[in-house]
Amino acid sequence: MSSILCIAGPSRLCLRTEATKSPPALSRIIAPSRSFSQSSPAASGSSKWSKIRHKKAILDAARSNTFGRLTSEIGAAIRANGPSPDTNARLAMCLRKAKELSFPKDRLENTISKAVRQLSGGEGMQTVSYEALGPDGVAMIIECATDSPGRTHARIKEIFNKPSMNGGARVSSVSHLFERKGVVRVALPAEGGKTFDEVFEMALEDGAEEVREVEEPESDAEEKVLEEDGTVVEILCEPAAIGAISQRLKGAQVGMVLEAEQRMLPTSPPLRIGDASEEGEESGDAGERVSTETIAKMDRFVDFLQENADCSKVWSNIRNWP
Repeated sequence: MSSILCIAGPSRLCLRTEATKSPPALSRIIAPSRSFSQSSPAASGSSKWSKIRHKKAILDAARSNTFGRLTSEIGAAIRANGPSPDTNARLAMCLRKAKELSFPKDRLENTISKAVRQLSGGEGMQTVSYEALGPDGVAMIIECATDSPGRTHARIKEIFNKPSMNGGARVSSVSHLFERKGVVRVALPAEGGKTFDEVFEMALEDGAEEVREVEEPESDAEEKVLEEDGTVVEILCEPAAIGAISQRLKGAQVGMVLEAEQRMLPTSPPLRIGDASEEGEESGDAGERVSTETIAKMDRFVDFLQENADCSKVWSNIRNWP
């Protein structure tokens, strides 16, 4: 901005102001940046390790829950029938499962040592049971192994009081719908083993109440036996006869004893999973079936129990569940 003095006539002055243009600003010249890495940059969230990490976390959580349940089963088997797998068929079955699942050796030894101390009176461990009734007539008996019944009771109460956890189940007396029985399941090979009739006779001699062939497998081992044209035999007896029957079958080398444990079995025909309108199935009574939606809710309920309430076993009146 500049001022110019002008003379207009003898006594008249004027002051004129003119705007001057400032010199144009120099544009900044920025040199292109160069990254240290020659590889193209990856977009956020596209890391392969990120995906693997999340999948691994899910698998590790499921593996931890499985190991936790197996730890509880081993402890319960030792407290019930002693620490020797030769005379404790239930413990032998648990140890076989531990081997199949690659159960850590040091953790297994600690579990057995702790159970032996509890058996000898060094530590107090109790088994507490709760009864529950769910939607569609689902009856459950929940067994928890704990050293603090008060803590376990508080956790059970919390789960039942939260609709997001209980899946529609409520505390209710259902013990009259079950009876405690011994169950021994044996795999007979297709060739070179004993026949069903021979197993039937031996089991009856040692106190079996019922002997039958299994049509629906309960585990991968049983499914493999059936695929190879073998036979899976289920023997029902009083709990006190489990040891005698399983030892007799092992001594006779009839096959592999897959299960030898006490179970709470429903006194009436078990419920089946699925809609009554499925093809090939008779509709029957509404109480004979449980919807898949109800099973999904009950699965979440059992997961909460096993993760938060020292739950070691859940018995139900549903066929092959949980």
